[in-house]
Amino acid sequence: MSRRLWFYCLAALLLVLGGISSAANAALPGAAGPNLTTASAPAAAPPEAVDCSQIAAHHLDMQMNLHAAAILAACGQAKPAAAAARGARGAGASLGGPLSPANYGGTDVDVILPDNTGTHITQSETFVWFKDALHGVAAYNDSRTAPACYSGGSYTTDGGVTWTMLASRPFCAGHGTGFGDPTVVWDNAHSLYVASFLASGCGGQGVGAWT
Repeated sequence: MSRRLWFYCLAALLLVLGGISSAANAALPGAAGPNLTTASAPAAAPPEAVDCSQIAAHHLDMQMNLHAAAILAACGQAKPAAAAARGARGAGASLGGPLSPANYGGTDVDVILPDNTGTHITQSETFVWFKDALHGVAAYNDSRTAPACYSGGSYTTDGGVTWTMLASRPFCAGHGTGFGDPTVVWDNAHSLYVASFLASGCGGQGVGAWT
């Protein structure tokens, strides 16, 4: 009886060790196994049931997050994010592809002129919005009056060929110190631009808005 019990214990031990070995090999990069391939993993499916009829209502086609991309892919309305990125890189590798600079407007122009001199020369994070083909506003970080304000802006009336800096610094008044980090959009319902920056007068460092 004891010999039979010893045999069963040994068989069980071998089965356990075999399972551990297989799991370890499968976890190793490059390990041989029937389930391992060099192909990229498929895009993750949305974690919950998706009502594809609600995509437009929630503007998922305008979002740039991974969850929205997974929902669009599951509904057959977009490529999985990884595949789309690989396709874009491949298409743009040759001259004239969708990532070619020739496909992005004309000659580059500076929207922040004149440049400042000395140590207050940081001008960055430009956010541009056109309300039509000719009229646009750019909001950006501009350290020319730092540390009193880091918020600047420019406008164009010729489709972006030339830009005029808002020398009056309108984003530096009304909400305390402007800390930069801009956005700007055109509000069609009220016919005005709305710009926002981090500002000290909005809860210490909240978001102040200007129109």
